[in-house]
Amino acid sequence: FEIVKGLKILISLTERDYENYIKNFSFEKIKSKFKDERNKYFEGLEKNIELISKQVVTFPLTFAATAFASYQVKDKPIILLLVFVAYLLYTIIAFKILGITSYNIECLQSDIIKEEQDIEKNFNKNSLDFKDDFDKIKIKTTKITKLLLCLKIILILMLTLFLGYVVYQISNTKKEQKKESREKQTGDKKE
Repeated sequence: FEIVKGLKILISLTERDYENYIKNFSFEKIKSKFKDERNKYFEGLEKNIELISKQVVTFPLTFAATAFASYQVKDKPIILLLVFVAYLLYTIIAFKILGITSYNIECLQSDIIKEEQDIEKNFNKNSLDFKDDFDKIKIKTTKITKLLLCLKIILILMLTLFLGYVVYQISNTKKEQKKESREKQTGDKKE
């Protein structure tokens, strides 16, 4: 009889705790918290977009300044090589910055996948309420990842173009120097 009495008390406490849990549980609270998290994701994406934007602006400016400087010293191969080395270092740093941004996006994508799986696991049917938000975040991160790849390709192309220009200028300068040397020698022989 004591066991039954204890069991009734236990059942009563359990029912009370369950009712309190149900009262305090609100799917709307969860949706609201998720919206806050989603906004944090978008803020993180915006910060990465700002970093990328700064890089996009600096690429042509740096390339133009480098091209101008190299044109000014095209007859001086050593200085031209120094300008190329400086541009190469800039390219390496730009790659590092883009790499950090890529890493940030990868981490964000990983967090998003975990969050989506947790919501699907814990709120099965209700997880559909979050699908649009997850899709928007995934689309945005995919676009940023593609943009980062394009920027890296552009950096490589600009470096390759500049290297081609430097090689051309140095070889052209050497040809002109040989030509001038021959002309000078033939001019000296005529006298």
